[in-house]
Parts: sequence; structure tokens; C-alpha cells
Amino acid sequence: MVALIPDWEKFDLIDAEGTIYNNGKYLGKTKIMPSETDDTLEIPLGVVKNIIVSCKLIKEFSSRKILGNEVVSNFSYEIKVKNNNESKIMLEVLDQVPVSQESSVKTEINEITEGADQDPLTGIIVWRKEIPPINEKVYTLRYSVSYPKRGGYGIPKGNYTYRNSRFI
Repeated sequence: MVALIPDWEKFDLIDAEGTIYNNGKYLGKTKIMPSETDDTLEIPLGVVKNIIVSCKLIKEFSSRKILGNEVVSNFSYEIKVKNNNESKIMLEVLDQVPVSQESSVKTEINEITEGADQDPLTGIIVWRKEIPPINEKVYTLRYSVSYPKRGGYGIPKGNYTYRNSRFI
């Protein structure tokens, strides 16, 4: 988890070690480095057990097909954020679709949960949402990648569970 603090200059901070607590529980120590920060101060907070983020490949909507000399791989992911806190959280969820410099490799987003900001150059997708206490939010991302049959391109597969989040 990372805390993002805009307008941090008004606090007159110096580079130092900080002690991190969440809901009164000691999480550990971190380095606060305002001398290396621009407009938003990022403070790593470590793992918070009461916020769980998981990313699951939905196999029913994922496939790989060969069409002539081209391979089309379809991917469908479900990202689930569960807030087990007794207070609301403002969360930033980041994901990324493949982006290639090769003109023969194309990525197309087929479905995406509303409210996402997309950067076409990096493929980074960001959702910023407030999640009420003891609640969860589900995000869907479906995309396809087409590439030459003999290209030897590696395409990611699998399920992931994250316990790392970015707070705004």
C-alpha cells in the first residue's frame, strides 16, 4: 500500500524515517523522502491485511485462436478489491494491457469497467474509486492481442492475488 499526499509542501517535511500505524496497529517503518518528490509525496505503507486485491483470469472469456498467419489471444480479467476496514477508503487500482512497438502486434480493449483512465502509450489503466466500509468493488478488463503466427511473442497467463494498494 502506498499513501499519496498532494500539497505535502505545507507540512514542512524533511527526509527521515517514519513509523507506520494503521487503525492503531503497528505496521513497520518507512523512509519519507520529500527531497526526491515532485508534486505528490508517496509513502510506502507496506501490506495492509484488511484490504485485499485479487486479479483472476476468466477462462470462459479467454482464448487463443489461429486465423491464417495470425494468432489472436483474448484475455478477460476480473479485479476484485475488498475493503474489510470499518471506514471508507479512496483507492487507485492500476492495471496494464500489452503495448508493442511492432506494427504487426495489435492490442484492442474489448470491455472495461466504466471510469477507467487509459494511457495508450504505456497501456496503463487506472481506476480511482471510493470503496465503502466492509464492501467490495469488481473491475472487468477484456482485451485481445493479435500477432503473427511465427512471432514468438510471450503473452501473460494466470491468476494473481495482490495485497498491495495505492491510496489517494
